[in-house]
Amino acid sequence: MTPFFRLLLGHLVGDFVLQTIGLVHYKAHSWRGLFLHAGIVVASSALCLWEYLPKWWLWLVPLFVSHLLIDWGKILSSRNLPRWGLLLFLLDQTLHVGMVVAVVCWAERGWPYHLATEIVGGAAGQATLFLFLLGVLAAVFVMPLLEVQVARTVLRAPSGGTGGNNSPPASLADRLWGGGERIAALAMLCIGGVALWFVPVAFLPRAFVQLRHRDQPYPARVRRVKIATSIVCTALLGLLLCWLGGRL
Repeated sequence: MTPFFRLLLGHLVGDFVLQTIGLVHYKAHSWRGLFLHAGIVVASSALCLWEYLPKWWLWLVPLFVSHLLIDWGKILSSRNLPRWGLLLFLLDQTLHVGMVVAVVCWAERGWPYHLATEIVGGAAGQATLFLFLLGVLAAVFVMPLLEVQVARTVLRAPSGGTGGNNSPPASLADRLWGGGERIAALAMLCIGGVALWFVPVAFLPRAFVQLRHRDQPYPARVRRVKIATSIVCTALLGLLLCWLGGRL
């Protein structure tokens, strides 16, 4: 894998997989939490870049500083613009990925990649497997948060809420059912052929379970928005992976 995709993988792991709810609250109220979170992200990036070290040690510094400042800006913006949660979430991730691109350009003195195979690196089979791995990480750890932000935007509820009728949390059930349905759908999209006809089936179990639990502390409308968001995001992610896979 190239440094770009290694840094991207390190960001996904550090910013989503290793960021617990407790750490989210800690960094929202303390600079120590911000430093800890930025350190975790850079540490995961360093582990992913292990084969390229020590050449890339210096470039981890701007990644650490930028992640710290971007998250600090997002926290301040969330307090002043509580109803802009979805836009702030998308802007936050765009800035993080943009910083990864900028660091690669600075380190290599220009964008060094032209084709998908060059960006991913390695044999076509390894590149396809890695792209699917990125898709799984996004499906399991990124999209549940995106579901919540979309639901809160639709309901026009403050994104900093902790529960209640207008502030649906990223529940464990949503993470498990949502992650499972998206992985199954992505797998069928990658297989293609007859499997494509069964993609909608992947989204039925969560819908059925949530319909049976109407006593949950937030409206059925929220559940429908979450499932719709999952379907749309999975379709877009599947198209992106298929497009990249076709260029390998």
